[in-house]
Amino acid sequence: MYHEYPDMKLIVLLRNPISRAISHYYHWVRLKKESRPLDIALTEQLAEIPDWDDVISIRNHYIARGCYVKFLEKWLRFFPREQMLVIPSERFQDHPSDIVQTVHSFLKIPPKPLENLEYYNVGEYHVENPSLKSQLQDFYAPYTQDLETLLGQSFPWTTP
Repeated sequence: MYHEYPDMKLIVLLRNPISRAISHYYHWVRLKKESRPLDIALTEQLAEIPDWDDVISIRNHYIARGCYVKFLEKWLRFFPREQMLVIPSERFQDHPSDIVQTVHSFLKIPPKPLENLEYYNVGEYHVENPSLKSQLQDFYAPYTQDLETLLGQSFPWTTP
């Protein structure tokens, strides 16, 4: 992509990795591709992080997909940081109009107010097992810290 569009701007929307993993799990349950209970599925995947270069095994891995730094490091080898706008989804949900204006500014297009905002495919999922939530927080902490260092920005899911 870089060779064809070296000046392309990239917009990345990142969700709390724990919420993302749980949502991914329930999506697969709805598709009838997952039958294990949440605790078992996530605990097993915590124990088996795939090879980061194996795109196929990462694609369906609930846990690995939230290690955003591993993916963005690759993109930043080609595209300068100034060409990438990274937005935490929580900030977009809390302040959609402000974020849309940020996107317009980043793209250098005229500002336009956000109208008729509708949310689709919304679901709320929670980890009821405090031990599993703690394991997920501990697992993601170094990846998120590396992400914050790489991008020079903080994310709302890193503060309790």
